[in-house]
Amino acid sequence: AKQILASLIAKNPTVSEYHRVLGQVLSEEGDQDGAVDTLIDALRWDPKNPWALLMMGNIFVKYKQDVETAIKYYEQALLQNPD
Repeated sequence: AKQILASLIAKNPTVSEYHRVLGQVLSEEGDQDGAVDTLIDALRWDPKNPWALLMMGNIFVKYKQDVETAIKYYEQALLQNPD
C-alpha cells in the first residue's frame, strides 16, 4: 500500500486524502513521527480534513501522551464533522 500511495502522491501531491491514508499506514506500522509528518502534509492541503484531524488527535493522546494537543485536533475535527 505504501508504494501505491507514494506513486499517487508523486502524481497528485495536493490530494489530502492520499497523505492521510499514508499517515494511517505509517501509524499502524508503529512510525508515529512519520505518521504525524504525513498528516501535517494532509492538513496543509486540506486543513479541514476531519479524518486527518482525528488521526492527529489519536496519535497525540495515545502515543505522545499529549492530551492538550490532542483536544485541539479533536475540537477541529468536531467543527468539520459534528456527527
